[in-house]
Amino acid sequence: NRFLISLQKASWLGGSYVANEEPLTGALTISLPTNLKVHLQMSKKSDKEFITNLISLIHHIRSAIELQQDVSGSASALMTGYFHGIKALQMEYGSTEVAQGGVELFTAT
Repeated sequence: NRFLISLQKASWLGGSYVANEEPLTGALTISLPTNLKVHLQMSKKSDKEFITNLISLIHHIRSAIELQQDVSGSASALMTGYFHGIKALQMEYGSTEVAQGGVELFTAT
């Protein structure tokens, strides 16, 4: 399950996951360098989409860097991509603290 793998990799972000009785519907909390804590409810589709997309983006960037280092011995390369996770939070929460926390989490990673 792609989402379960994302929760396991949340440790990349310094996150902690508290499970609920129902599988994969708990709360994920990630502390940012600005002392802001982002609280995501995995029972909400938008929160789940945001964290899954963010972990996927981080994974792909790391893979591209490793591949580039293997090929050229250097990590310098131009990478492009897209990220729709913030859009999901904004549609769910508007421009609230949750959506702003998502933006800060994205830029911090």
